[in-house]
Amino acid sequence: MLDAVAAFSPPKTKDLIIKTPRLYLFNRQTNTQVIEDLADTDDLKSVFFLPNVADRLTPSNAATIGRHLGSWLRSFHSWASALEQAVLRASIGENRPMRDLKRMVSYDGFMAVLKNYPELLVGHEDELKTISDAMGKEFEKLSGDKLEDGWGLIHGDYWSGK
Repeated sequence: MLDAVAAFSPPKTKDLIIKTPRLYLFNRQTNTQVIEDLADTDDLKSVFFLPNVADRLTPSNAATIGRHLGSWLRSFHSWASALEQAVLRASIGENRPMRDLKRMVSYDGFMAVLKNYPELLVGHEDELKTISDAMGKEFEKLSGDKLEDGWGLIHGDYWSGK
């Protein structure tokens, strides 16, 4: 998957660069990856967990990061939805353990936390059942299914689950 994303060319900007490290080598037998070292850069998590982040990250800087990240994600989704990525989408769609993990982390985890606050659920049982049924159907779709409905790859699809 990292080989495939090497063909993705995100939008260029002069003040902020958002990119995925390039894969130089992958040894399947030893599960060893050699990836690009993005020296002199900050990852997003580090930026947001800086001491005194509120003093260092101005609303203007946060807005710039948000716009660039949104632009990167939109271009990633457009690239991943292109006809040229059909084989990639089919390959990723076969990764059932990853789809199950995404469901567990995103939906099932949220519902488990929500059950800790039963007072919030009162009067919303029908809506939650509808949402639960819809999510079950969504998580059964493959990444290559029905691109015209906006369904396709997400950046989390690139995790191998190992």
